[in-house]
Amino acid sequence: MDIGFEGFETGLGNFEMELSDFNVKKDLSRRIWEYEYGGTIVSGPSVKEGTVYFGCCDYNVYSLDAENGKEKWRFRTGGVILSSSPEIHGNSLFITSEDGFLYCIDRESGKVKWRLMIDKKSWSCPTYNEGLVYVCGFEDKTFYAVNAETGKEVWRFRTGDIISSANSIYKNNVLFGCYDGYLYCLAKRNGKLLWRFKTGGNVFGDKSFAIKDGIIIFGSFDQNIYAVDCETGKEVWRFKTGHGVDQTGCIYDGKVFIGSHDNNFYALDFKTGKEVWRFETGGRIGSVPVEFRGDIYFGSADNYFYCLDSRTGKEVWKFRTGNINWCNPAISKGKVFFGSTDCHFYALDVLTGKVAWIFEASTLTSSKFREEEKLVSAEITIKPEKKYVKDDEKYNKIKEETVSLSDYQIESEYTTISEYRQKSDYDTSFVIFEEVIEFEELLTPRISFFPSFYT
Repeated sequence: MDIGFEGFETGLGNFEMELSDFNVKKDLSRRIWEYEYGGTIVSGPSVKEGTVYFGCCDYNVYSLDAENGKEKWRFRTGGVILSSSPEIHGNSLFITSEDGFLYCIDRESGKVKWRLMIDKKSWSCPTYNEGLVYVCGFEDKTFYAVNAETGKEVWRFRTGDIISSANSIYKNNVLFGCYDGYLYCLAKRNGKLLWRFKTGGNVFGDKSFAIKDGIIIFGSFDQNIYAVDCETGKEVWRFKTGHGVDQTGCIYDGKVFIGSHDNNFYALDFKTGKEVWRFETGGRIGSVPVEFRGDIYFGSADNYFYCLDSRTGKEVWKFRTGNINWCNPAISKGKVFFGSTDCHFYALDVLTGKVAWIFEASTLTSSKFREEEKLVSAEITIKPEKKYVKDDEKYNKIKEETVSLSDYQIESEYTTISEYRQKSDYDTSFVIFEEVIEFEELLTPRISFFPSFYT
């Protein structure tokens, strides 16, 4: 790498340094899930006034009585509803579908109020705040603000790569993650970029990031859990896990609770990021936990749903479903609600884990899905100065350096280097490596009220 020095003085005193453009090797990755039609439930539920709402890969949004699981209505979209969870404000329910639309549905009747095409498909969870709905596209790499009453676009912001992230509101700002490895912070009024924080992997998640005392908690597929100052975009701490982290956590009693694809569920000190305890499951954890009366609830790919003591990390109870549990749970009036890829939606007693009721999706054939991960190492040109281009207030865009890799493009601009360097980040060799992991699962249980695996 070529580094230019000007004004360099020898000795032990201070010196000045000016950097010219130089190249480094950086590992990038893309992790994509493709789900087909089926009864798989990944969409996290929302509970409001005795009714629980969720989406399903059978294209439907469901409304159920939270007390007994009886269906009130269903609304059919034009595509799979994967990780988008319903956002509720007043009588309106907002949700996205892989048909590319952001929907506003009357939550009492199940009738559509309006819909807005935002991309060819969308996975993200919308967030309502002060008359606007904030939502990500997907392949169009664009983040949108939409008028909640009319469904009209207010502004948009273009990032450097695919977006599949929920978003969080902090004061007058909106924050979200992106496949380009950045956590973005925009002014929620006009979409102006305030700062962005760079990680070494995809940043996404299907629930709003946890924020407390101005600190946002999120994971990245560079295997780290991050705490970042919402005001400045500066790193507070990071914690390294054994695999990618695709979700946020919950914050309770001075600790951050969060899972990783290394099969471990972690409790970290909120202020320092130091590990307090960890609990090992038998599969990857892609579920955002919730806390209730000192216990922590989450699902795992080992087919179990867990309840742990937040102080000790000891198991309180666990419940076995018929397939992977990646759905983010919700708790209301003594029940914990979650869906599973086994095509069932569950309501369990929050204290004992006993079944209150189980609801079947419209089909009991699990969605056929394909998971692909591409890991790429390439030389990236670092520019000493960041440059941003503002097209106008409605259309904000980052000027990116583009690197063609394999059969697709990753756009990224590596302009800052964390003080936490790792050897692999600065390897001077040039290597392009691609690893593709693909698997398909198909489960077709036939049940009545209780699944055959439930005893």
